Amino acid sequence: MAAVELQEILTAREARARRIKSFLVRYRLPLIVLTLNIPGPDKTPNWAEQVFCAGIRAARETFSPMNEKACRLSSGFEWYGVVEGESLHLKKAAVGIEESHPLGRLFDFDLHVPDASQPDRRALGLEPRRCLVCDRPAHECARSRRHGLDELLRMVQSLLDARVSDQGYTLQKY
Repeated sequence: MAAVELQEILTAREARARRIKSFLVRYRLPLIVLTLNIPGPDKTPNWAEQVFCAGIRAARETFSPMNEKACRLSSGFEWYGVVEGESLHLKKAAVGIEESHPLGRLFDFDLHVPDASQPDRRALGLEPRRCLVCDRPAHECARSRRHGLDELLRMVQSLLDARVSDQGYTLQKY
């Protein structure tokens, strides 16, 4: 397990914000950013790369990015895709992947738009993302640490087992 310290995660978040700003300034177009929802201190477990690649494939099929970049950092995987389209339509498509893809619960797609507010689920009239374990909003459970790491990891493994093995979904490299 490659545990990541809090300071490293905060530093990575700041670096991601700089990369996002750089893409927005350079291309002046919407930017889709994919990261993974991985509980615990290990942000690059052995299964994560395959899940990340599945997310990239779904993003490419949905958005047809004009330019893209993928990063593997100790703080996790990041993919950036420069796209064209109206922001609410793009956000709706991103939420659609998260809600319909066999591994979508593990994807976190964010939309960034130059010189505009970033649309969120509320802008689409949607409820916040739900917790992996219970039906509460995910941010509430994360903030209160309502569920232990073992319970969260069991749910992730159960999701991987059910969605990958039982449904015949094959994880492949991108």
